[in-house]
Amino acid sequence: MNKKLIKIITIIFLLILSFSLIMIPSFGQDNNQIITPKTVILDDNKVEYSLTKNLEILEDQTKKLTINEVSSPDYNNQFMPNSKINLGIKQSAIWLRFQVKNKAKLINHNLILLLNDSRMGNLEFYFKPSQEHNFMMKKTGRYFPFTTREINHRHFIFKLPFLEQEDYTIYLRLTSKSVMYFPLSIQTLEHFLQQDQKQLFFLGLIMGITMIMIAYNLFIYILLKDKSYLFYITYLMGYLGYEGTRSGLSHQFVWPNFPSYIEYQMFFTLLSFFGLLLFTRTLLNTKNKLPTWHKITDIFLICLGLICPFVLTNLANKIIALYALPMFGLITLISFIRWRQKYRPASYFLLAMISSYLSVILLIISVFGGVQNNISTLNFMRVAFVIFGLLLAISLVDKINIFKEEKEKAQSKSLKFSRINQKLIREQNLILEQKVNQKTQELLQTLDILEQSKRAAETANQAKSVFIANMSHELRTPLNAIIGFSQILKRSSSLAYGEQDNLKIIHHSGEHLLSLINNILDLSKIEAGKIELNPSNFDLYTLLEEIEEIFALKASQKGLELIFDRSENVPRYVCTDELKLRQILINLLNNAIKFTNSGGISLKVETYNTSILSATSLEKTNSLPKGEIIAFTISDTGIGIKESEIDNLFQAFSQTESGKNAQEGTGLGLAISRQFVQLMGGNIQVQSTFKKGTIFTFTIQVKNSQSEQITLKKAPRKIIARYPEQPSYKILIVDDQITNRQLLIQLLGPLGFELQEAKNGQEAVQLWQSWQPDLILMDVRMPILDGYQATKQIKSLENHAKITPIIALSASVLKSEQTLILAAGCNDFISKPFRENDLFEMLTKYLGVNYLYEEETLSISPLNPPKLTIKQTDLEVISQTLLRELNEATQKGDLIVMQKLTEKISQENLVIGQTLLNLVNQYEFTKLLELTQPKE
Repeated sequence: MNKKLIKIITIIFLLILSFSLIMIPSFGQDNNQIITPKTVILDDNKVEYSLTKNLEILEDQTKKLTINEVSSPDYNNQFMPNSKINLGIKQSAIWLRFQVKNKAKLINHNLILLLNDSRMGNLEFYFKPSQEHNFMMKKTGRYFPFTTREINHRHFIFKLPFLEQEDYTIYLRLTSKSVMYFPLSIQTLEHFLQQDQKQLFFLGLIMGITMIMIAYNLFIYILLKDKSYLFYITYLMGYLGYEGTRSGLSHQFVWPNFPSYIEYQMFFTLLSFFGLLLFTRTLLNTKNKLPTWHKITDIFLICLGLICPFVLTNLANKIIALYALPMFGLITLISFIRWRQKYRPASYFLLAMISSYLSVILLIISVFGGVQNNISTLNFMRVAFVIFGLLLAISLVDKINIFKEEKEKAQSKSLKFSRINQKLIREQNLILEQKVNQKTQELLQTLDILEQSKRAAETANQAKSVFIANMSHELRTPLNAIIGFSQILKRSSSLAYGEQDNLKIIHHSGEHLLSLINNILDLSKIEAGKIELNPSNFDLYTLLEEIEEIFALKASQKGLELIFDRSENVPRYVCTDELKLRQILINLLNNAIKFTNSGGISLKVETYNTSILSATSLEKTNSLPKGEIIAFTISDTGIGIKESEIDNLFQAFSQTESGKNAQEGTGLGLAISRQFVQLMGGNIQVQSTFKKGTIFTFTIQVKNSQSEQITLKKAPRKIIARYPEQPSYKILIVDDQITNRQLLIQLLGPLGFELQEAKNGQEAVQLWQSWQPDLILMDVRMPILDGYQATKQIKSLENHAKITPIIALSASVLKSEQTLILAAGCNDFISKPFRENDLFEMLTKYLGVNYLYEEETLSISPLNPPKLTIKQTDLEVISQTLLRELNEATQKGDLIVMQKLTEKISQENLVIGQTLLNLVNQYEFTKLLELTQPKE
């Protein structure tokens, strides 16, 4: 293996040496040899004229000479013949001069002067047209944006407006911080573009190969996490950036308005050196195998850092050139030593280093002006660097192959040991196999039983959810009529006082029943895992004030003290689910007042405090995302909870002994509250002492918000008519229930809308085709053709001239069903039972309807009596028989009998009768039982 590699290296070295002799014929010649320049004669037979042997040069060390001075007789003899187009790095200004005689027909040739390099700092072109006394000047250079160039190209090009049979003298003034390299030629524009396309293709091929290698090795690095690939990618990216700036492609295609791009060529060079050094260390494992040489590479890395401040200075090229040669020598020596240690990847690495030497030497010598660069030389160096990168990649692949081979050897050894162990294990397996088979059969039987139980439980749970959803739908449908018609009757001003109270009872009873149904539906959602958080920005202080107003009257009627205590550091404007927080507080405060007969109830609100939370709540809270944590504490001096009942307190449909005795509620409030609290990122806990009181504490996670993010809530106003001078809109009402259709007709008819009704989807489609309504109110569940199919048919028949908005009406509140409704083509959704303002707002949204509102004022009248507080002694004037019957009806919860009895009491005493009726309407059954308790 070693002898073959030595032969390959020797052959490659001889090929490189032979190529160098061909490519660098000028190196080592006498640069002071005088060549008499000749006039460039242009004719129609040639398309390119090299100016290398036609140039005269003048070095201006002061950089102050002008064109008038250098073209004067005083400086005429100071121009020296020159055939060397690479002067290395010069601090002076260089003046070039050459003579041209044009014998070409300009009608056939578009001539240009080309400086085939992109690194020249400033380039001034001086040309004296025929019959003119003054020079025409054009400026360009890498410090000028592309927009200032006469021809948009990475190299510097000037158009030559030569006249036929004329002689011209051309002057060029050059200054540059980079290498003073000026390969000048005169070409036809067509010939130049053809050659440039070939060069662009070659550069694109070189850079494309490099980018493919970067992408491939990045993919391998992501898979293997081997730093060698990362450092190899760093080297390739440095080379790619260097080549882009060196060739001018970056300036032309990436940052044309960034003239100083070339200064960063040295940065990319240092980046490639940095990647190459680290790649050498990791690939060849110098830290473990060559610790002394590893420390030397540390020194080179430090030197690389010391060079960085000089990147943008005039010394950068020379410093980096002087650094490159010893660095490449060091890397070559390290790879040679590792090759001698028979480390296989070092073979390819050493081959890569030797193949790169000629390119590196050419590059270094060109910096000092020792090589006459041309396109072939540059292309050779580019190909050599690509070959260098490919050989490095091969060495990297070989390293992975070694890992695989070592892994396979380890697996082979492991396999041998495993075969020995298998013999021992096989004997044990034979003994255990029967036992395992027996246990397996028993386990399969058990699993089969469990699977059947699981399926039965899932079926039962799904059936329960379907049953609850259907029952909720069936209950909400008649509730829609109850609440809807009660809203219509409330508009009437002709109802007697007693009728208004009856109407209030109907409306409150409907709302109460709706609340119970919603609780049941919330529980079914919780069990199905479909409950969701709907955060919004709101004013927490206002919410607390509203809740305090709700419970202030209830507390005062029972003679209880109600205290709301809010810490100053509690944020006012927060973002969380306002409705769920309101329901939690109402559930807990309602329970506190219900089970407290003396003393008081307090609500304390404060920011997160570790002293009020248990270890469990702390653990759960700390796992939440960052945000504000607010704690709510509800304390009462009520009858308390027995210790044996606390464990089941938050179970659905579970009630304490005191709750059962109260004969109120469903046992869902606390279960739903706990689920809501956990959904809002917190936890709830209870502490209670029987017959002394109870403390509920819960925390929630909120985000702070600003006042401008809060949407103010407007109180609904009573609509009395449509605004005048509006179109008479046609509305189609589609519902299989006649009561629902009548409700919508009575709501919309008095406002002057044209109405038609259909009892199923099929009639709705026919009426839509013949009547062309402006809006459709579409029920979802109907016979023959339901709302989904009817909506789809209407939408499929619509044209772009007129699109009818369709508002879905459904007693279902399941979000999945709402999604299906909207997907069918409905524009919006209203849930039954709905409030009249929800319906009117939809008409405004989709038809632009405006309304006239009644300005409501609060007043006290016989039809609106003030709320009074009475005591048991105030009822001594009332018949004891009526009071006893009222007490019995209250215990049974018979609202109809209770209302009739309060009417009879009103005949004896109007004030007491109306006060008792108010208590009935507000479901203050506990207060009624206390007042009507028979005397012993």
